[in-house]
Amino acid sequence: MRDCEKTKEQLIDELALLRQEIDDLKANVADRTSEAVARSDRVVELESQFPPTDSAKIRICGLDIEWLPQEQCLLGNLPVAMMWIDTTLASLMAGVQAMIGTERFALILQREGRKSVEADWQVISQSANFAEGFQELSKVAFVAGWGNWQLVSLDWEKQECSFRVKKSWEGRYQKALGVCWGSAMLAGKLAGYCTKLFGKNCWTEQTAFIARGDEFDEFLVLPSHRCIEEEIDKLLASDEASSADMAVALEKLRREIRDRERIEQELRESEQRFRATFEQAAVGIAHIGLEGRWLRVNQKFCDIVGYTREELLSSTFQEISHPDDVNLHMEYLRQLLLGEIQNYSIEKRYLRKDRSSVWINLTVSLRRSSNGTAKYAIAVVEDISDRKQVQAELNRIFHLSFDMLAVATVDGYFKRLNPAWESTFGHTLSHFLNLPFFDFVHPEDRAATVAEVEKLKSGVTTPYFENRFRCKDGSYKWLAWSCVPVVAEGLIYCVARDITERKQAEEALRNSEARERERASQLQQALEELKQAQSLLIQSEKMSSLGQLLAGVAHEINNPVNFIYGNLCHASEYAKDLLGLVELYQEHYTNPIPEIEAEAESIDLEFLMEDLPKLLSSMKVGADRIREIVMSLRNFSRLDESQMKEVDLHEGIDSTLMILHNRIKARSDSPGVQIVKEYGKLPKINCYPGQLNQVFMNIITNAIDALEEGSKEKSHPLATICIRTEVWDSNCVAIRIIDNGPGMSESVRSQLFDPFFTTKPVGVGTGLGLSISYQIVVEKHRGQLRCLSEQGKGTEFIIEIPIRQES
Repeated sequence: MRDCEKTKEQLIDELALLRQEIDDLKANVADRTSEAVARSDRVVELESQFPPTDSAKIRICGLDIEWLPQEQCLLGNLPVAMMWIDTTLASLMAGVQAMIGTERFALILQREGRKSVEADWQVISQSANFAEGFQELSKVAFVAGWGNWQLVSLDWEKQECSFRVKKSWEGRYQKALGVCWGSAMLAGKLAGYCTKLFGKNCWTEQTAFIARGDEFDEFLVLPSHRCIEEEIDKLLASDEASSADMAVALEKLRREIRDRERIEQELRESEQRFRATFEQAAVGIAHIGLEGRWLRVNQKFCDIVGYTREELLSSTFQEISHPDDVNLHMEYLRQLLLGEIQNYSIEKRYLRKDRSSVWINLTVSLRRSSNGTAKYAIAVVEDISDRKQVQAELNRIFHLSFDMLAVATVDGYFKRLNPAWESTFGHTLSHFLNLPFFDFVHPEDRAATVAEVEKLKSGVTTPYFENRFRCKDGSYKWLAWSCVPVVAEGLIYCVARDITERKQAEEALRNSEARERERASQLQQALEELKQAQSLLIQSEKMSSLGQLLAGVAHEINNPVNFIYGNLCHASEYAKDLLGLVELYQEHYTNPIPEIEAEAESIDLEFLMEDLPKLLSSMKVGADRIREIVMSLRNFSRLDESQMKEVDLHEGIDSTLMILHNRIKARSDSPGVQIVKEYGKLPKINCYPGQLNQVFMNIITNAIDALEEGSKEKSHPLATICIRTEVWDSNCVAIRIIDNGPGMSESVRSQLFDPFFTTKPVGVGTGLGLSISYQIVVEKHRGQLRCLSEQGKGTEFIIEIPIRQES
C-alpha cells in the first residue's frame, strides 16, 4: 500500500511539472494565444457540426476528410464537388498545415497512414512473399486513388526497402497548391509495412516529390529508433512550438491526468482483489521480513499453525519451525537472498501452539524493489500432514509387500524398489538401481518389453505383461507385470509377481497334455486300426466261408454233373441206335400189327424220333454250362489258399464275370452291360489267386452299380465295361477296368480307398470293398491300385501286379 501511495505522489509531482512547463510556454507566446483560442473555437464548432463517422478517412484537428476518387470527396461528412477538389481541398489542407505547422502536420499524417497497416497487411500476408503481396495491395490502392505503387528494391541483409508512387493524391494536391510537405500518409503506410516485414521499427525518408516537379514520389524505408509520438514531444519542447502545439500539449496533459486517475482506480481495485485473494486463499500465505519476522499472514496460515495473527506477527518463523528443519530452511533462504536461486520449495514441519507437529509444503520467493534490493519474502504454505500420513502408510505397505513394487523412469532405470526384489533375485537394490532394467530382461523377451515400455510412454496402461528377469546366479525367473504410467512425471509405477512356479507347472501340464494327446492319438489310431482289422477279418471270414461254401457246392455238384455229362454221349449213341432200329423196322415192316400201330400213334413216334436227338443235344449244352459254372466256382473259391501260386489272371477275370453273369445280362428292365475284353498275352503271375479274384469282384461290382445308376438317364449310352490286360515292363502286368459311367468328383476320388467310406445308401454298402482291395494289391502283392475319374467321363481302375514276387 505504501508503494501505491508513493506512485500517486510521483504522478502529482510530474503533473505539476508539466503544468509549469505549459505555463512557461504560454508566457513566451502570449501574443499568439488569442489566435490559438479563436482557432480552437472554430475547430470545436466544426466538430459539433460534423461528428466523426466510422468510414475510412483522416482526422486533422477535429476535421474529418474523406476522399472517394471514383465518386466524390467528403469534408466533415459533407459532399464536395470534384470539379473544385484540386483547389478547395488542397487549400483546406494547406490551411490546416499553416495552422498547426508543417512538421507537426506531416507527423499527424504519418500517424494516420500507419492506422491502416493492419488491414493492409491482411492482403499482403495472403501471398507467398512480400513482393507478391505488395503487388496485390497496389491494385487496391490504385483503385482507391493512392496512385501507382512500385516496390523498387528489397534488401534483406540491410533490411531496407525502396518504393516509388506515381500520381499520389497527396503529391498532386500539394502540386496544385504550390506547396510541398511530402506524401506523409504514404510514408506512414510504407513504414508500417516494413515494420511488419522486418519485425523492428522503421522510418520513412522521402527522396523525390511530385509536388516539386518529380515524376513520382520516392521513399527509402530503414530501421530506426524514431517514432511519431517522440517526434511530437520533441517538437513541443522546442522553441518552434506554435499556439496550436500548446493546445495539443494541454489536451495531452488532460489525457495523462485521466490516465493517471484511471491507473489509480485500477490500483485500488487491484489492492481490493489482492486483499480478498490473500484472505480467502485455500493455502496459507505470509510475508516474512529478511530477519525472519512475520510481517503479514492470512487466516488459513493461522489455522495451519494454530496461532492467532497477533501472536505470529510478534514472532519469527524460526521460533515455530521444528528444530530438525531450521538449518535446511536457513540454507535455502541464504541462497535466495544471494540471488543463487529465484525461489525454493521444501517440505518441513512447524510446531503448532499445542506443540504438535504439522507437515507443510513451503514455497518461498523474494520481493525486490525497483533497484533490485530485497524487501521481504513471500511464503505459500500447504498443509500436507494427511498426505504425509498416507505416504508413511504406503511406505510400510511398500516395504512389507511380498510382491515386487517399483517406480521406474521412462528412460529405462529403476528409481525405487521394495526389499522383495532383493530377496527374489539375490541382487542388491543398488545393483538394480545403477543399471538399466533392460539389462536384466531375458534376451528373448527384450523386444516385447521395449514395445510395452513404448506404449507406457504414450500413456497406455499395461494391465498384464510377462517376461523373464535374470537372478544373481544367472538363472531367470518369470514375472507378471501390471504397470501404470504418469506421463507428466515421466514415471512408471509397477507391480511384479514371481510366477516361475506357475510357469513351470504350466509347462509340465502342457508337456503332460501333449503326452496324453499323443497317447490318445495313438490309442485312437490303434482303435481305428483294430476296427479296420476287425472289419477286414470279418470280411475275410465271410469270403473264406463263402469260398468254402462255393468249393463244397462245386464239389457236390461236380460228381453228378460229371456222371450225367459222361453218360450223355452214351445215351446219345444208344438213342441213335434205337432210333435207327425203329426206322429199320418201319422200312421192312410197313404193316405193323394194330397194337404196335396204336402204341406208335399214342406216343407220337415220329415227333419222338425227331425231338429225342434235340433233347439229348440240349442236355449236353446244359451239362457243359453247369461244368463251366462249377469250374468258375472252383477257381473263385481259392480264397482260403495261403500260398502264392502261378496262375492265369484271365481265368480269374472270366470266373468273376461268369459269377456276375446274372447282373451283366440283359433283362426286361435293363439293356444289360456290354463286356469288352482286350486281353493281352500275359505270363502266369505269382500271386494269391483267390484274393485277386476278390479284387476283380469288388471293382467290377462297383462298376456295374455305377452303370446301373447312370443308365437311369435316358441320354446315357449303352453301359460298357472294358477289361484290358497288358505287360508294362519286365516284371509288371496291368489290369485296367474301365467303365463309361457317370464318374466321380475329386473329393470322392480322394477318399475312395479309406475304410468305411461309401457313397451308397445306408445298408447297401459297407465301405470296405475297395479298402480291402487296396490292401490286397499294395500290401499283399506289393503292387499299385489307382483310380482315374472325372465327373461325367467315367472311371478307370488300374491294377499293377508284379509278375514275380521278391522274397
